[in-house]
Amino acid sequence: LGNTTITAGKPVQVGYITGGDGTLQTRFYNIIPTGLYSSEYMSPVYSDDGTAQLADLFLSNPNDFDIDITAFDTSNSAGTTFTVTANAVVAYSDAVNAVGNYIPEGSSARLISDSTFWGIGAYDTGTAGDWGWVLQATNYLNTEIAVPHGPGNRSQVAGLSGAGDDGSPIWVAPVEDGALFQVDWDGDGVVDAADLNN
Repeated sequence: LGNTTITAGKPVQVGYITGGDGTLQTRFYNIIPTGLYSSEYMSPVYSDDGTAQLADLFLSNPNDFDIDITAFDTSNSAGTTFTVTANAVVAYSDAVNAVGNYIPEGSSARLISDSTFWGIGAYDTGTAGDWGWVLQATNYLNTEIAVPHGPGNRSQVAGLSGAGDDGSPIWVAPVEDGALFQVDWDGDGVVDAADLNN
């Protein structure tokens, strides 16, 4: 389905659900309009090396020409540049055609190109923590975000190692160094205590 185009006579919302071979590969993605594609993205989700739950990105070049993308994460602080051929999709972890590693534990990923592209992310491609997300262009990021529904999960569930693990985390990544994070869990305007390391 890479670079499939959907057109309509009136505005539509498009989403898709992925599925696998029975290993719980279900993920849900909202598709953004091509007019919102950008040349720079951030991904806040990272791998958990201790449990081998790995975060990968799938980057799509919708153009009729090859593009270069430079990726930054904690293992690529100087950036790794790779080429995505015209109308192709490449995995971030692809050792031949891209960065060659999953997003490292504790790291975000920043992706920059001279041309527009788009991408999605997949976490834990082998077991029960199958999360999916859509990359957000940096020009649409803001200093305040409201989470409309964040139920969390602090109980022991299959696939999570302990009662303190959260199966429904909120992932946050700064665009610039020195960003101060504050959380107001109940929306009362008072900053609450938060564990920003997990």
